[in-house]
Amino acid sequence: MTGYQQTLKPFLWRAENITPEREIVARTHEGTKRYSYDEYGDRVGQLANALDEAGVETGDRVGTVCWNTDRHFETYFSVPNMGPSSTRSTRCCPTATSSTSSTTPKTR
Repeated sequence: MTGYQQTLKPFLWRAENITPEREIVARTHEGTKRYSYDEYGDRVGQLANALDEAGVETGDRVGTVCWNTDRHFETYFSVPNMGPSSTRSTRCCPTATSSTSSTTPKTR
């Protein structure tokens, strides 16, 4: 045992706080997109807040169908860090269509 959480939260914290200037590079249908881990942490937080405002809670399931791009990478950290379980379906490389995400809050 390492004494540290074996979850995604410490990985995100480390990226934001130890190497905030490092770049994430994503290839999309619009071209190459670059941004820092500091910006990435902000985007992950924004997505988590938006899902929270939409009513997604711990125990809910969130499914995404995205190209394997920066948007998909953001859901990879934002959803599990806020509590719901996450299921992903990806395509390796984008074509002329854009990424999409969908959330499905549990039936109330």
